[in-house]
Amino acid sequence: SSQPKLATVTLKGLSREGLATVAMQVLGYMREQMLQVDRIHCNAALSATERHGLWAMALHMLRGMYAASIQENKISCTSAIAAGSKGNQWRHSQHFLSSIARAVVEA
Repeated sequence: SSQPKLATVTLKGLSREGLATVAMQVLGYMREQMLQVDRIHCNAALSATERHGLWAMALHMLRGMYAASIQENKISCTSAIAAGSKGNQWRHSQHFLSSIARAVVEA
């Protein structure tokens, strides 16, 4: 359909407002209700973590994506790295980059 899905619109709105915790709660609710959670939903939540440097939440989100077999992309990785840098957690960002590089080599 040409109408965007309500969850996507909601998560993108939360991201624009920087409401990462609420975005994570929406994702959790979607999972509890057995609704499909995809990369677009996760990237919207990751963008919200980026705005406020919530690096721990961003890494948790990426781990959740991996556990749910949701393939991250450039947007996912960039948001997580930016959250680390904005949160003055360069070491975590660097560790994340190196783990992504290892995963690519192993694949």
